[in-house]
Amino acid sequence: MNTCATFFVYLLGSWGSNVFAYENIARNKPTWQHYPFSPNKWGSDKAVDGLYNDSFVGGGQCTMSAGLQSRAEWRVDLGEVFSIHHIFIQYSTANSKWVM
Repeated sequence: MNTCATFFVYLLGSWGSNVFAYENIARNKPTWQHYPFSPNKWGSDKAVDGLYNDSFVGGGQCTMSAGLQSRAEWRVDLGEVFSIHHIFIQYSTANSKWVM
């Protein structure tokens, strides 16, 4: 089974009682992937590059794990300790409408 995904890790920015915005703190951070499908085309860096318009596997905007593995594992080094509000993983949908 091949798995293709893009990661978003959000930190809620606030000051006092005013909320400013969510920030993708994973964007362009160092990444690591266990069992990459092809590091040159679908490397783990694709998961945090900020591109997510093309959710087709061949679109070059997501990372992909090698097939025939029992697990897929990706890591992002955020560079410091954060209090994370939520993590969003966008899986490949072959550019079909994504419905929760």
